[in-house]
Amino acid sequence: MYRNIRSLLKRNRRLERKIFYDPRANDWREELITRSELIKALAQIASRVVKNESAELSVLKLVNKVSYIKGRPMGDYEKNALQVVDIIFNYLRINTEFDQRFYHILNSLQMAFVRDFLR
Repeated sequence: MYRNIRSLLKRNRRLERKIFYDPRANDWREELITRSELIKALAQIASRVVKNESAELSVLKLVNKVSYIKGRPMGDYEKNALQVVDIIFNYLRINTEFDQRFYHILNSLQMAFVRDFLR
């Protein structure tokens, strides 16, 4: 299963590059979000993530709303990490009848996983 997920993520990144980044006039790789910028953005959104009480939460979407990195491309590893953690924790929220009163604990754990992936 791990290989299937990894393969799907790689194909997704290749297709995303082909559609969104390769047609650009400039070299989009120069605009990549650095890991330190991403960690700084995660620190900025951490309180919003922990307080979020919706059934689905996307850290990737929240990161893309941070002003100084908005609209810039993200590296494959970082984007895959954010998407995989989003998928895992949203599955837990939706399919395990997780009590909404404890979403803040689950969200704190999600932020810890994201930060751990990025180290």
